[in-house]
Amino acid sequence: MNAGDGRPHGSDRPVRVGRCGGIGQSGDALRRRGRVATLCGIRDEGRFCRLTGAKGGAAMRTIANVGVCLGVAMGVAVAGCSRQGGGAGADAASEPAPRSFSLADFESFPAEGDWSPTAGGFATSGEPKGYVYSREPIGPGVLRYEYRFPPGEDGGHVGDPNTGLLLFIREPHKTWPECVEVQGKQSEAGRVKANGGMAEPDVLHDEAALAEAPRPPGEWNRVEVTVTKEGLSASLNGRRTASAICPTEKGGPFGLQAERNPVEFRNVTFTPRPPAAR
Repeated sequence: MNAGDGRPHGSDRPVRVGRCGGIGQSGDALRRRGRVATLCGIRDEGRFCRLTGAKGGAAMRTIANVGVCLGVAMGVAVAGCSRQGGGAGADAASEPAPRSFSLADFESFPAEGDWSPTAGGFATSGEPKGYVYSREPIGPGVLRYEYRFPPGEDGGHVGDPNTGLLLFIREPHKTWPECVEVQGKQSEAGRVKANGGMAEPDVLHDEAALAEAPRPPGEWNRVEVTVTKEGLSASLNGRRTASAICPTEKGGPFGLQAERNPVEFRNVTFTPRPPAAR
């Protein structure tokens, strides 16, 4: 840091530190946040990311290498990061085939929700607002899908249509259920947060990726979420946007939501991780 002005050496940008930077937070909270950074392989390079956690508050922190390894989290290698104990060929040979999901593999909440099959996927008008959830729970593995908002369709969100991926859904079903959500809302796409009363996870967000990755209505967005025993990492259109430590041990169904605006989904797949790779 440059003495007295709050800037890292070689940077003209100030480092802004809030509550989770150490002011008003317990040692346990800080250690949890340090654990997120450690698991993600972060080093100081002068890039801002927002770190949020279970006790509220946020801080802008300097991080490094978030583009490739932000979310190498929780013992699973993801895009561009190698796994210990074997090469890429060995991993590919042992990885199960992905399972594809059609609308028939989901239940709708509310039951009268407007969901219909399409070529390669399914769509909804978003009225009434709700979600579909998988009939079977998922555990550690990689969930992939694509979504898009029709061009010119804003629904009740002027210029900001809304969807999202719901993970580890807990009953009872309601709007919205207790779960962890990977946002698909146009202005917040790629963020990770709790929903329906679940405790907030410790999350590290890449603010640059969040600003640059989303595509506009009319274009398909590609989501990839890696779930491990300790948490998850999320990517949007090939950019790592978030890594989180959150309760995954119970697994649970996943869901896709719509909030009063049309949205389409396609190429929904889940690839389970072999036990040794979890």
